[in-house]
Amino acid sequence: GLPVVNTRVDTVVPEVARDGLEALTVPPHDAPALAAAIGRLLGDAGLRARLGSAGRRRVELNYRRDDFLDGVAREACAGARTA
Repeated sequence: GLPVVNTRVDTVVPEVARDGLEALTVPPHDAPALAAAIGRLLGDAGLRARLGSAGRRRVELNYRRDDFLDGVAREACAGARTA
């Protein structure tokens, strides 16, 4: 698996790739935080390997592709109805 840098937004992504466990999570619209997270990954091969392996393991154990896509579609439709 590959390491992930994600943003703290109201989607399922931060729940799938959790900060410090499978990903590095930064605030939205915070370019310096994004650059720092990418820099951490670039400078730490062990962190890249740990986050990537943990992310792959989490997805393989907890998520099926079709279930995930169905959930994303449900969230998108719910958001479209409230917009």
